Formats: sequence, structure tokens, C-alpha cells
Amino acid sequence: MSEVVGYVTGLFDIFSIRDLDLLRGARRHCDRLVVGVVGDGLADCLVPLEERAEILRNVRYVDEVRELDSWDLEPAHASVGFDLMVLADGQEEPDLPVRVVRLSGLRETESAELRTVLRHDAPAADRGRTPAA
Repeated sequence: MSEVVGYVTGLFDIFSIRDLDLLRGARRHCDRLVVGVVGDGLADCLVPLEERAEILRNVRYVDEVRELDSWDLEPAHASVGFDLMVLADGQEEPDLPVRVVRLSGLRETESAELRTVLRHDAPAADRGRTPAA
């Protein structure tokens, strides 16, 4: 049987327990997990891409990190060849020939200050957005 490659996208700007739950949950559905991290040119992030990518590379559920330089996921799908995409509630479903797994019940941080930053500092167009065609 062939390896199932999963794919998750996100800003991962301020890494939180929700992000960890997403990655942990995603890994349960695949043999190999690739994370597409939104590049600095697509969104205004507090943490630079290289730092966000380094953090993700050191999460044990993640096998590979790739920069997304477009909201269009077709190039990422062509280069990675993922079989399934894991989404959190609120993320748009991509128009790709892959199986989609939607995770719900992801924990939010207990920090009121961090919840405020996560809700209000991200540009409205980027909150909950999944890179898609």
C-alpha cells in the first residue's frame, strides 16, 4: 500500500495550541505531513516566514514545510502530490482532486491577550482563509 501524504496550510503566525491540535490531528490521517506556510508576500504576519517555517520544522508531526507564494494550491498539489488536505473549521475547501478531512473542536489558547491578537491583528481577508483557486 502506498504512503498517504497529507497537506495543511496556514499562516502559523503566532504558534498556538490550536495550531498544534491541527497538526496533531492532521498527522492521524496520513503517513507523511507537509505544511504549506503562507509567505510574507501574501499576508501581514508578526513573525517572518523563516521563523514560522523553522518552528514548524521542529514540530514532531511535520515532515516537510513548504512556502506558499500564491493562494492557488494547484502548484503546491502538483509539486507535493498530496492525497488529502486537512482543514480546520472555517477554512475554505479547495477545488482539488484530493480527499478533504475537516477537523473540529480544536482548542483555543487560554490567553485572553493572545486570543485578541489572533482575532484582530490578522487582516480580515486572511482570517480563516485557505489558499485555494
